[in-house]
Amino acid sequence: MPKDLSAFNTMSFWLHSSHANDATFMIIMESKHDPKVNSYYSKKIQVNWTGWKKVEFRLRSFGKARQPAGWDKIGQMRFTASGWNQRPEDESIWVLDDLQFTYDPKPYRPKIDVKKYVAGPAREDFLAKLRPEHPRLVLLDKDLPRIKRFIAEDPKGKAWYAAIQSKAGQLYRRPPRKHELPDGRRLLSISRDEVSRMYYWGFMYRLEGDRKWLDRAWQEIQAVVAFKDWNPSHYLDTAEMMHAMAIGYDWFYHGFTEEQRKVLRDGIWQHGLRLSYAAYMGLEAEGQQHWYRVTNNWNFVCNGGSAMAAMALLDELPEECTEVLYNAYQFIQIPMHHFEPDGAWWEGIGYWGYSMRYLLTHLRGMETAFGTDFGMVEGLKGKGFSMSGDFPIYLTTPLGGIFNFADSGSGGGSYRHWAFYYLAARYQNPLYLHFQDQRARGTVDDLIYYEPFESDLAIQDVPLDKYFRATEVVTARSSWTDPNALFLGVKSGKNGIAHAHQDLGSFIFYGLGEKWVQDMGTEGQTYQSHKHHLSHSQFYRIREEGHNTLVFDPGKGYSQDRKGESKITRFETSPGDVFAIADLTDPYRKYVTSAKRGYRLFDQRRVLLVQDEIQTKKETELWWFAHGTTGTVMTLKEGGREAIMERNGKLCHAYLLSPAGATFEIMNARPLPTSPDPEIQQQNKNVKKLAVHLPKTQNVTISVLMVPRFAFDPESKPLIHLAPLDSWKLAVDTAPRLDKLMVNGTPLSGFSPNVFTYSVQLPPETTGVPTMAAMTTGAKVSVQQPTTFPGTTSVTVTGKAKASTVYQVRFVPTVIPGSTQKPHVKSKPVTVRGLTLSASHDDGNIPKNVLDGNPETRWSASGEKEWIGFDFGKPRRIEAVRMAWYSGANRSTSFQIETSADGKTWQLARKANSSGKTADLETYALGKTQSTRYLRVVCFGNTSNLWNSITELDFIPPLGK
Repeated sequence: MPKDLSAFNTMSFWLHSSHANDATFMIIMESKHDPKVNSYYSKKIQVNWTGWKKVEFRLRSFGKARQPAGWDKIGQMRFTASGWNQRPEDESIWVLDDLQFTYDPKPYRPKIDVKKYVAGPAREDFLAKLRPEHPRLVLLDKDLPRIKRFIAEDPKGKAWYAAIQSKAGQLYRRPPRKHELPDGRRLLSISRDEVSRMYYWGFMYRLEGDRKWLDRAWQEIQAVVAFKDWNPSHYLDTAEMMHAMAIGYDWFYHGFTEEQRKVLRDGIWQHGLRLSYAAYMGLEAEGQQHWYRVTNNWNFVCNGGSAMAAMALLDELPEECTEVLYNAYQFIQIPMHHFEPDGAWWEGIGYWGYSMRYLLTHLRGMETAFGTDFGMVEGLKGKGFSMSGDFPIYLTTPLGGIFNFADSGSGGGSYRHWAFYYLAARYQNPLYLHFQDQRARGTVDDLIYYEPFESDLAIQDVPLDKYFRATEVVTARSSWTDPNALFLGVKSGKNGIAHAHQDLGSFIFYGLGEKWVQDMGTEGQTYQSHKHHLSHSQFYRIREEGHNTLVFDPGKGYSQDRKGESKITRFETSPGDVFAIADLTDPYRKYVTSAKRGYRLFDQRRVLLVQDEIQTKKETELWWFAHGTTGTVMTLKEGGREAIMERNGKLCHAYLLSPAGATFEIMNARPLPTSPDPEIQQQNKNVKKLAVHLPKTQNVTISVLMVPRFAFDPESKPLIHLAPLDSWKLAVDTAPRLDKLMVNGTPLSGFSPNVFTYSVQLPPETTGVPTMAAMTTGAKVSVQQPTTFPGTTSVTVTGKAKASTVYQVRFVPTVIPGSTQKPHVKSKPVTVRGLTLSASHDDGNIPKNVLDGNPETRWSASGEKEWIGFDFGKPRRIEAVRMAWYSGANRSTSFQIETSADGKTWQLARKANSSGKTADLETYALGKTQSTRYLRVVCFGNTSNLWNSITELDFIPPLGK
């Protein structure tokens, strides 16, 4: 074939396929500037026909990998059905003939050949239905009276508005952003900050009318439109900036002069809309080109940001904006199938939230700009999208965090998203409304999308378990209302998809307010591959050994197939028992003829059994892993047949029931000796994991039983008969139920006859246990109460056939020491390393953590003017303060350093912002050396929220010198 294809613009060939199975292959056109860098053009072909078919497409439709040298410098052409997230289809036979390169003089237009849920509008409908006046995006002026009434009359509204005022003020005090790529590749953090600034300042301007918000917004906009670009090489950055500037243009429209509007219009066009229009129309332009038809979160963000800008400027640039809006409407339907059939999102809950942020504002923007979303929400009714709120709700743990498989962060915190309000209102779903109501802290989006309605939802009666098909994720719990409930999360599905880890078969387990088995979370270095060029397979948190699954014959590569798939083959649930079985044969097919893993909550959902049944092709080495949480103390008993995990006065017993002769090991959460171990990866300090190591095994069953208990309860190992997974079935449950439980004469809150375990929190100084009473009909009830507090009351209800149900009510202190779900409390002073630490408040991440030398711990408090202080005992010379910030590489915290001679009167020594570029210690000089007995750091929140979190702190000269 010719090496110079620059004279051609079209490629065609005839292809004969033996099967119409949607198998794919890639066409790779190698084109290297540098022989050491693999640069090329590529195009994926999906074969969904049998027999002969002519395939024809423009060369412009090829994607670019790295920096191809040009169509006049083609080294070679390859057809490949493996690699690039593909797996060969054994049954497929393809024959290719009559390959040609030609020139077609007709203008190129990318085909909109997408599966459509909704036909959508004609091009002319956008301009015909456009609301002519501004503001018209997301929040209309007619909505303001409703919001003002809510703020004035509802305590929730008052609290939310106070939070919004505080955040707006915090953003107001920060300087205009500059064009910078903090990680060398992305402008994204700046774009996201601009989205926040435009929403918060615009909202305050529209509610209060104070010109200070207008003037500050214009100062920001001037800086942003003067950027050399909005980094189109990473089009998320461009799209989010378009979204921000569209809101700025629309919400401040009447405050700006026409000259100012033109400056902003020109900036939006030059840096954003021009490039989106070019991509849709197949025109040459700088930056990424094929984002509009991808199947992941990029689709919603980039099409959504483009559409928001087009809605803002449609009457100014009607032809171009119409094309953008028409194309965006079609292309956002491409990823919709990933919500099928049950509402799950294939990239995990982290990217569910990101996708919803831009998809739903796109849909809401159409509602306000055109008075309709052209049938999209109605057309998706009954489809996976309409159930998509189920996914994060069922993946939320009893502590408020999430099942964080894929790149979904640490799993901590309290999950919330205004998208629940949008979905609740559109589909009249009371569960979604209830969920966000319990968690919302008050953002601009909360106020905009909050549309309450009456319902008779009883959260305690909502089904406890969910199997999300296609994504192949299962969650199960013992209660919706008890923070001490048991929770199980199971990850099956596909390897090799966006943001996936090699985690098929992995699980997490919570109980008694603790995370006993965790997903280690995101490895940040996988987002920095443009710097270190290391593959994902190098990183512990991506590999199987960094998850709670199996490893066969460990080595440098993966144990699971990179494109392996695992299905949940059985999922069955009853009030006291639930199980799921995953078939792991395909991902481990290199080593096994069969691999299955079963997960079961039973004994009224008070214990967990994880059982693996493995048949290997030959004798092989095998590892089984379960990662504990940071700081969990692990010990072994019974010659290694039992492990005890201990946290905060609570224990989780792990019993190795099979195979005979095997034992637990306690290991650091670090790579195996045969695995890669790049220095730049997370070190997972103070994290232990349970392991079972079988150096040589062939056909084996590994069964592990996990039983959490409070230290005040006696150890009780259930007597169980191990059964093969194929014979697992739910027990026939004919036992009677209680009608009511009373605590000191008051109905137990959240009681449901089919929920069997509860917690009642009482003040720590409580001396006696409340009196329990139980009511039922046609059955015998017995109550066994503890003699001391804390303790557990057992209520047994027995029917005539002797079948019985046991309810347990645990009476526990209001604040269990070290619990991960703690109130925001006033910190207590503590002396560490010769000085006394105190703080205004903490959330359980206490002040002394900043001096423990462990970057995995921190002091945290939420709000403006939260402080952490130090009493040196006598005057001490201080030249500078060194601090490391939680998530310091992703957000910047505003703070000031103050000094005092008496601890009462304070002088400002330094006002600053953390860089937002590193999580390591940064040095903040005080300007001049201070001699002071007292010093405090007063914080005002960060660029993402109002949390203030310091992981490490020291002084110059250092403590002890």
